[in-house]
Amino acid sequence: MQKRTKIIIHIGDAKTGTTSLQKLLNAHSHELQARNIFYARAGREVEHAIAHHALPISMWAQTSKTDLMSLPSWAALRLEIDAMPDGATMILSSEGFSSMSEEWPARAMAEFFATENVQILLTLRDQTEWVESMYTQNVKASPFALAPFEQFQRGVVPKGITAAMHLVTSFTPEAFKILFYNENIILQLLDFIGISDLFSSDADAGTPQNTRDPDALIEAFFALNKIEMPAHVRDGLYATIQNTCGEHGFKYRDPIGTAKSRFVFTADQRRSFILQHNALINRFCTTFGVHRDRIVKG
Repeated sequence: MQKRTKIIIHIGDAKTGTTSLQKLLNAHSHELQARNIFYARAGREVEHAIAHHALPISMWAQTSKTDLMSLPSWAALRLEIDAMPDGATMILSSEGFSSMSEEWPARAMAEFFATENVQILLTLRDQTEWVESMYTQNVKASPFALAPFEQFQRGVVPKGITAAMHLVTSFTPEAFKILFYNENIILQLLDFIGISDLFSSDADAGTPQNTRDPDALIEAFFALNKIEMPAHVRDGLYATIQNTCGEHGFKYRDPIGTAKSRFVFTADQRRSFILQHNALINRFCTTFGVHRDRIVKG
């Protein structure tokens, strides 16, 4: 009789509470293991790693003929799965899975997990908020963007649905669930996994830890990006600035009250972007019969 281990693959998308979820699962891995739920170690071999980024990253440089068992992180994952007791659940989480632009990695994953019961969880966000958040992230962290927001947003493509289309054709529509980002997204993710009760006393468990930096701070980082310096020096400098602002409670001052964010869409742009995004999600869910909890509201 084949072992039917349950594998939950949380594929992101980025900026939808993924880091908050990964921190919780990593910090409570021992409590999870007591319930026969394993937050895989394979794919997190780098010291202090909280997400399984090594699994998707290892596939990016390969070809369609690659056997995942030839990749060290995937071989280690297979050993870990085979060592689990029958009926156990394993959780994998990495935004890297949502960046798959080709179909072959999805097919390879389906072959790798052929004897397991796989559930794939995709979290999406209002694409206008997502683009704005991704831009500020790209300014304050690698690749330390130099392009203005207007140029950045024109080149953005919703990656999560593209990856999902590849995965759903390789697995099954029943294996998919889409959740949409909101202030309770972490509790919804934990509930989907079946462990929300484990965090009922954790005051921070239900709230995504993504916070928006003031535009004034992002503008300062944007200006500093034009000064050449090693990436690790820039990382340290920006972290120091952010920590200092947080520790001392510095606020962005706008005494006249007329400041307008440079890093947001206009009302017409937002409406158009959301309509396009909803149409794409509707087409995906209708075509493949994928379950969704709700549609993004414009």
